[in-house]
Amino acid sequence: MEAAPQRYEVVQMVMMTMEQYQNMLQSQALPEARPLQAGNADTQVWMAPLQPGVCNESWVCNETWSNPEETAVKEKSPESLENSTHPRAKLSTSSARRMRRKRANERVALALEDGTSRAGLPMAVGPISSSGLETSDCEALKKLLSGSSKDVEEALLCLQGRVQAFSFDAAGCRVIQKALEVASPQAAAELAKELSGHVLESAVSPHANYVLQKVISQLHGISSSFIAEEIRGAGSKMARHRYACRIMCRLLEFCSSRDVTKTLIDEILMEADELCCHNFGHHVIQSVLEHGEEQHRRRVLTALSKDPLFFAKHRNASYLMEKALPLCSHEDLEFLLPQLACPEVIADLALHQFGCFVARALMEHPSTDRGAALPWIAHVAQQLEQTRYGQRFLVEVGLASESQYWEQ
Repeated sequence: MEAAPQRYEVVQMVMMTMEQYQNMLQSQALPEARPLQAGNADTQVWMAPLQPGVCNESWVCNETWSNPEETAVKEKSPESLENSTHPRAKLSTSSARRMRRKRANERVALALEDGTSRAGLPMAVGPISSSGLETSDCEALKKLLSGSSKDVEEALLCLQGRVQAFSFDAAGCRVIQKALEVASPQAAAELAKELSGHVLESAVSPHANYVLQKVISQLHGISSSFIAEEIRGAGSKMARHRYACRIMCRLLEFCSSRDVTKTLIDEILMEADELCCHNFGHHVIQSVLEHGEEQHRRRVLTALSKDPLFFAKHRNASYLMEKALPLCSHEDLEFLLPQLACPEVIADLALHQFGCFVARALMEHPSTDRGAALPWIAHVAQQLEQTRYGQRFLVEVGLASESQYWEQ
C-alpha cells in the first residue's frame, strides 16, 4: 500500500518554464526549483515554491506554458478544483457523501498499516481473506468431520497449523467450530492453542469470534483460560465491540467462577454506568446479572440506582432493569424498588416506549402493590390506547382484552 502523502510547510506552489523561472529570480529571491516533468528547455515545466506566508492552504496552479510568449491554460481537473483556494460551487449531497466515504476509506487504509482501529483495538484482519480458502476444501473437511472416527482424525491432521487461517475465513470458521465439537478434549485443546496470542484480533473478527465462542463453550479449565487472560486490560473496549461483546458473554456464561474471569468482570464494572446504556455493552452487563456472583450483581444495581427513572426509560438500560427485578433478591433491590415501585411511577413508565417493559416487570414483582397501581394506570388508559405498546400493556395488566385492539 502506498504511503500517505507527506505534508510540507511550503504553502503555495506554481509551475512554469525554466526561462520564466529565471526571469522571476531576477525580481525576487526564490529557492531552487525542481523539474516537474521531462521536456526541452523551452517546454519543460518546473515547480518552484513561493515565499512562505502567502496563503494558508496548499495550492498548485494548473497553468502551464509552452513558451514564454504564448500561454495555454489547461482545463482544470476535478482534483485541482478540489485543492484550489479559489471559490468553488457547493458540493451536492451525493458528492459530499462520496467525498466522506473516500476520506473514510483513506483513514481505514492508514489504520490497516498501523494494525489498530480507531478505538485502539486490533483490526479484524486475519492472515488470509475469505477468498484465501477454497470452498470445496472447506466442504470436504466438513464431510470428513461428520464421518467415521478415522475420517475425523484425517480432517484434524489437515487442520493442524491452519486453525488461525481457517478461523478468519467465512467458510473456514465453520470447519473449525465443527472440529471443536467432534474432536476429543485433548485434540480440541491442541486446536485452540493455535489461537493463543491472537485473541484480541479474533474477538473483533466477524468470523473468528464464533471460533472463540466455541472454544469457551466446548473446552473447560485451563484449555480456554488463555482467552480471558489475553482480554484482561481491554475488557471495557471489548464489551463495547459488536463482535467481541459475545466473547465476554460466553466467558460469563461458562467461566464465571474462574479467578481470571472475576478479575475481568471487576475491570468491566468500573464503567458499569456507561456500559448499561451502550448498544453492545448492555448485553455484557445483562450476562453479569444472569451469571455473575452476588457482589457483581450488586455493583450493577448500585449503578442503576443512581438514576433509576433515566435507566428505566433508556432504550438499552431498560432491558437491564427488566432483568434485574426477577433475578435479584429483595435485599439487593432495597435501593431500587422504593424509587420505582410507586403507583404514579409505574403509570408514568407505562406511557414510555421502553419504560413500559419495566412497568410490566414491576407489576409482576411481589413487592409491588398491584391494587394501588391499577387505578393510576386506569387514569392514563386513554393515553395508553393511542400506542401499540400501551395497548399491549393494558392487556397484560388485565385492564383490557385482546379483542378490543386486535382482530382474532
